[in-house]
Order: sequence, then structure tokens, then C-alpha cells
Amino acid sequence: MWRALGGLAGRFLFSVLLWPVAGCLVWTLALQMAGLPWGDRRLLFFAGGALSYLALQIFLWRPIFLYVMGHELTHALAALLHGGKADDLRVSSRGGAVKVNKSTFLVNLAPYFFPIYTFGVVLLYYVVDPKFMPAVLFLLGFTLAFHLALTAYSLREHQSDIAEVGWLFAVPFIVSVNCLVIAFVVGLCLPESPRFLQYLKESAGTLSGFSQWIASLFSHRA
Repeated sequence: MWRALGGLAGRFLFSVLLWPVAGCLVWTLALQMAGLPWGDRRLLFFAGGALSYLALQIFLWRPIFLYVMGHELTHALAALLHGGKADDLRVSSRGGAVKVNKSTFLVNLAPYFFPIYTFGVVLLYYVVDPKFMPAVLFLLGFTLAFHLALTAYSLREHQSDIAEVGWLFAVPFIVSVNCLVIAFVVGLCLPESPRFLQYLKESAGTLSGFSQWIASLFSHRA
């Protein structure tokens, strides 16, 4: 019993500590995005793709079926990568399901932080002829906006995947990994600049500064 309580307390503490990590990643990402050279045509193609998807969803159509398909395929892929099996895929615009025999928090949460369509485009990024790169960057922005917008939309509803893991842990974990994904994908637009590594370094610095500020508050009270 005590071991179970200790495990529960440890998971609770880890979940609480993950919130400031997520906050620092969001803050640093916002600063880095604001400082990007948006006049660069490569970023303009990327931003054009993202804005095109947002306009599509707001004014014309919310492609729920495609999102659900990607969602369930990501569950299946995560299970396979964990050495499990996946079958009995069912998809509709009202929801979907896939049967997996391996369930971990990564399998449960994978669709919320792994944009499967975007990473399909990432594979194209590394193999296509450079003359097609504008189209690839456009698709990177389009599919990433698709993932982020529909993930945010789906989180407004009850999600058994997240309920099983626990919202206290799932929300900051999803936010944190999505920040890393965004930084990585945006960094592909400017390959000559170590944007992703710079983002990790600046995020670590922000978290260190926040930790020192919290420590100083407790030291003053003591």
C-alpha cells in the first residue's frame, strides 16, 4: 500500500513540476517565433500554408475525418513502436478506434503531440528536388496548423485517452512536446541556422531563471 501511495505521490509531483516546464517552453517559443526573419521567402511559404489551413477551417470546412484517421493511425504506430500490435481500425467523422495490445502514456497521448501528416511531409523535405521546396514548406505549415488546430478542438471534448493518463500530467506534456515539434519544423525552414538547438538552449535558460526565482522566494520567506 505504501509503495502504491509513494508512486502516486511521485507521479503527482512530477505532473505539477511539468507545468512550469511547459510554460517556459511556450514562452521561449513565442520569443523565438517573434524574432524570426519573416521576410525570408521560405518562412513566407511556411506561414502561407499555416494561414491557408486556418482559413479553410474557419470559413469552409473542418476535416474531422482526416484528423480522426491520423489520430487512430498514430495510436497504432505508437503501439507498434512499443513492440505491440494494432488492428481493427475504425474511422468516421464522429470518432474512431483502433485495437492495440500495448498501452502506455506515450501510446495514449501520441496523436496529441505527434503530427503524423506533418512528419510525412518532413520525409519529403529530405528527398525532393530543391525546386519543389516551396511546395514542401507550404505543406509543412498547412499540416502543422491542421494538427494544432484540430488537437485544440478535440481537447475541448472528453478524451478517454487523456482521462486514462490524467489531465494534470497530459496537458503540460502535450503542450511541451508540441512546442518542441513546432520549433523543429520551423527550424527546417532555415536549415543554415541552428534554430532547434538554440531553442533548447534558450528554454533551459528560461527554466533555470524561473527555478532560481522560485528558490529566492522561498529563501526570503525562510
